[in-house]
Amino acid sequence: MKSMTLTLSNDILLNGERAQVHDWIRDALDDDYGVFAIDLSGVTVLDEAAIGELVACFAVAEERGAQIAITNLGDGLKRRLQSLLFSTIFKVFNSNEEALRFMRAHAPRRQPSNDRAARVWSAQGERRV
Repeated sequence: MKSMTLTLSNDILLNGERAQVHDWIRDALDDDYGVFAIDLSGVTVLDEAAIGELVACFAVAEERGAQIAITNLGDGLKRRLQSLLFSTIFKVFNSNEEALRFMRAHAPRRQPSNDRAARVWSAQGERRV
């Protein structure tokens, strides 16, 4: 199963607008990626719309038999997300490597999807935003 780390940076304030993360996850699912670590080490603020976007990504991934974990939360963001019971939806890990290793070991088998043309991703399966 192919895995990918999405590294997000800066504060994510969507103010009701749609983020590209959802599109990237959907595209990667179409390219048969099934394990995702979303690295929030460069993020200090997520507004409610951004949190909703991450939850929507989780729902799409789960529907397609994929897994998403959140990694590298700073202390402030971790406290905020814990107060929202974020960890009841997402697995949260201290590192990308730990998350990917855990999810690969516990990944359900997925059927490949051939309904879209291949996308170009970096050799490490990592996309920085």
